[in-house]
Amino acid sequence: MARILVLAEHEAGQLKLATLSAVAFSAKLAAEVGGSFEILIIGNDVGAIAEPLRSYGASTVIVADDEQLKHPVSDKYAQVIVDVVRRQSATIVVAAASTFSKDILPRAAALLDAGMLSDVIEGRPEGDGLVFRRVMFAGNVIATVKLDGALKFLTIRPAAFAPAQKVSEMSPINNASIDASKLPALI
Repeated sequence: MARILVLAEHEAGQLKLATLSAVAFSAKLAAEVGGSFEILIIGNDVGAIAEPLRSYGASTVIVADDEQLKHPVSDKYAQVIVDVVRRQSATIVVAAASTFSKDILPRAAALLDAGMLSDVIEGRPEGDGLVFRRVMFAGNVIATVKLDGALKFLTIRPAAFAPAQKVSEMSPINNASIDASKLPALI
């Protein structure tokens, strides 16, 4: 059973549309393999951004809000992701393929000794595991890849997935406890 964590991307108080493609991918994969997905938003004063995310079918919208997270510093954000993955027992972490997520997710994956794939255009169950298709060499090659290990990190190509549609049921918002003293102090 998959427990998927979607990392929401935002800038200047606005949610990036590519996040909704990552949500659509996660909802589809959770439905195919059985499981659920949650959305994580990290930053400072992000309550207004989290509120609209409640209407996309996530089991929970998790808000990691702290003054130290005002700027998207990859070392700090990666540590927050690691803490949330452990608390929520996530098995897959997903974000839209962007410079933001391609900077942060590999760091979090390394801290958890997990596999990482970028530019995924498809994910499906096969046998007792999952198989992913990803583009390589500017789209000239499409590779089929299976990641070993219980925990997987993925960035998906937003153009490969239509943005998620709203659902009628609203997801609850949970605040992640942040211990700012344990966040990396240096970049």
